[in-house]
Amino acid sequence: MPRTDPSNRSCVTLYEVTEVNAAANPDLAEQLAESRAQPSSQTGIMMKFSPVEYANLSAFDILDTDGSSYPVPPSALDSLPPQVRAELRETGSVQIIAMYDSEAGEFESAHLPGDEKPFAKRVAELMELPDVSLVQAVDYVTVEERGTYSRSNWKAIREVSRGGINASIRAVENAVEDESLNVDSSSGDRVQVDQSESMDSPIPAESSDQD
Repeated sequence: MPRTDPSNRSCVTLYEVTEVNAAANPDLAEQLAESRAQPSSQTGIMMKFSPVEYANLSAFDILDTDGSSYPVPPSALDSLPPQVRAELRETGSVQIIAMYDSEAGEFESAHLPGDEKPFAKRVAELMELPDVSLVQAVDYVTVEERGTYSRSNWKAIREVSRGGINASIRAVENAVEDESLNVDSSSGDRVQVDQSESMDSPIPAESSDQD
């Protein structure tokens, strides 16, 4: 996987893979076979990096462009905001704007395209969730959603402990997760990306269930 410059954002397309035909997609089939031998990559989800300008394209259009896809490790999946994981779970694919730390295997400042609303408006939206305070919403948007400051820098600016910043972020993440679980996903159509061109010798992807 290429080293991603942490100062640059990319459009990242994440998608579940149902099965891959080795003859039709040898490179992707090889990547999946290798990922199954690596416990850190067993999520059944792939990611493809594109310029930010590609965010207006559909996931299927981006998958047709040149470039490799890479297995998504559990650490990267866990680093996504709850609303992104919820959309991926419900639809089978999602596009995000994010920075990716390839050494840590984590996304930074990930958000859905078009989600960069005015700061005050986004904070107000989060405060509408149960038990989310102004301070928690500001911490979450500043550090987690926008990535304006790192947790270390923001705690110094706020003159609080790192634990306090972490607690704010966890509180908002839990509130967002609870809200997404209350949404009836049955009204949406699930998109499953099947990269097979035939049913001959399919290579099944690993389950995305985590132990």
